[in-house]
Amino acid sequence: MSDQPPGAGDGRSWFARVMDLFSGEPEDRGDILATLRAATDRGILGIDELSILAGALHVAEMQARDVMIPSARVITLRLDQTAAEWLAIILECRHSRLPVVGDGIDDVKGILHAKDLLGVDLSEHAAQPMVDPDLGLTIAFNGMIYNYAELRTELQGLGRRFFSHGD
Repeated sequence: MSDQPPGAGDGRSWFARVMDLFSGEPEDRGDILATLRAATDRGILGIDELSILAGALHVAEMQARDVMIPSARVITLRLDQTAAEWLAIILECRHSRLPVVGDGIDDVKGILHAKDLLGVDLSEHAAQPMVDPDLGLTIAFNGMIYNYAELRTELQGLGRRFFSHGD
């Protein structure tokens, strides 16, 4: 089985191969789609490429109201909510990205990718602010430390101890 997509052996891009299929001007989107399906049948395009191109043709026929969600129905995360509350909302709505808002839907502060919560320790040991009465330390932080595992290992090697298991 070849690692190359169908028709890739001639060294030309998939776009060049598709353009070779058009012997004349297509009359409408239906002609273009028929040509793309024929290219897939002949192994010039893969099924994934056909799906992407057919989807692009379909989207071109749509209007904004066909794909937009009215602001009153947008599910948002609020800045004053905890990561645990955000996680509960994400699990309920099952979206991978949600707007984070301040004072309301018109005050978008950013977009949260659900995967960004994967490294967050939601246990009581990670509640903010983090307080260690024995050491007399208090810390609050904002953001993700993406190389926290590497830093943690290094700091543990220096004798530091940790109370949470996230970043």
